[in-house]
Amino acid sequence: MAGEANGRRVCAMEISPAYVDVAMARWQAETGKDAILDSDGRTFAEVKAERQGDDAVLPADTPETDNAPEPARKRKTAA
Repeated sequence: MAGEANGRRVCAMEISPAYVDVAMARWQAETGKDAILDSDGRTFAEVKAERQGDDAVLPADTPETDNAPEPARKRKTAA
């Protein structure tokens, strides 16, 4: 979102799909734009519904926060 605020392109990578989902939902909520998969033009909502199965309903315009991953915990350091 920092790149969006500064008018820059951002290339990022994340290991966990859950964190990508949270980041995309936050970006869409902040910008009001739809995230589009570059390879085939599907929206984030379409890809998410496909991953969740045929019985999934496309989400409303508000991001889901129930499925958000837990925040990272700070590492304990030796005293």
